[in-house]
Amino acid sequence: EYGRSFEVRLDLAEAQAMKPTFEAFSVVGDDPELSKAEKLAAQIDIISTSLDRIDNLIGGYKFEGQAVSETGTYESGHFVVVGPSVYFASNRSDIAGLAIPSGSLEPSIFTIDAATTQLIKTVVESGEGRVPMDATLGNALAVKKQEESILEHIQSGGIWIYPILGFALASLLTALFKAFEIYTVKMPAPGALHGILEPLNKGDTQGARAAAEAVPGPAGKMLVDAVIHSDESKELIEEVMYESMIEVQPKMERLLPFIAVTAATAPLMGLLGTVTGMINTFKLITIFGTGDAKSLSSGISEALVTTEFGLIVAIPSLILHSLLHRRAQGVLANMERIAVAFVNGLNRKN
Repeated sequence: EYGRSFEVRLDLAEAQAMKPTFEAFSVVGDDPELSKAEKLAAQIDIISTSLDRIDNLIGGYKFEGQAVSETGTYESGHFVVVGPSVYFASNRSDIAGLAIPSGSLEPSIFTIDAATTQLIKTVVESGEGRVPMDATLGNALAVKKQEESILEHIQSGGIWIYPILGFALASLLTALFKAFEIYTVKMPAPGALHGILEPLNKGDTQGARAAAEAVPGPAGKMLVDAVIHSDESKELIEEVMYESMIEVQPKMERLLPFIAVTAATAPLMGLLGTVTGMINTFKLITIFGTGDAKSLSSGISEALVTTEFGLIVAIPSLILHSLLHRRAQGVLANMERIAVAFVNGLNRKN
């Protein structure tokens, strides 16, 4: 029992080096022709091997073996075991890193960075040097292995992540275009209206029209129309200026509904991805049961990632729509204020 538990607790790399010892031990245990003394000698040999291993772990020891690289190829090289940590360096390439358990009978190589790789190669080749130690006994490494790039995170969201990202891109481009269009609208200077009303009240229509044409933006066009109809009644002037504002309003508010639709649709698409992800999860549970969490991770990732990105797209879209819509309404409100001030500034009561 001690021999079996000793073999199970060994690292995969050490199990490679001690494989002949355990094979001989298992044969002795199953051979009915051996005497009790011979079997006892084999058991003592296993205990001696375990005690020698403890001595070796204190100062570290080196042995040959094979490991699987991150690209899936087998690499022949040397292992160095120091306490609970196992390191590997290839004989035929620059690959070096921590030897960690994998899905195969050989350990896999986990590389950290170029500097650490060089430290490990130096220790393996010379037998001394500095090596990284994991105080968490593999927990930190397991967390590190679970880290994923942005692209991998997106791909884990399944098929519905791509329409969400498409809406996000279209909404962003639309918002940038509308921001440029709205925030570049020029409004009249504070004294521009007075410069139009003063000559107009003196009867100088041409001078007032020239001053109105100098006013930039849609407010300038509205004032030009108002000056042209200045000899009409105030009611008609108000209608003319209101017509100019009605003409500007669609231009100010165009494409803004699309941003609002994106803000409303993205969470719903995320919810749809959540539903499809849970359906896939239940299908996997039907096949594999609930004992293997890894087999269920794809469906759970699809369920959660799509909801995450749906909210990531919806919240900025909602904020951008509110800001741009408020700015557009501000432009129209400013034009309305100018129109009221123009009508009130006319020195006629017709």
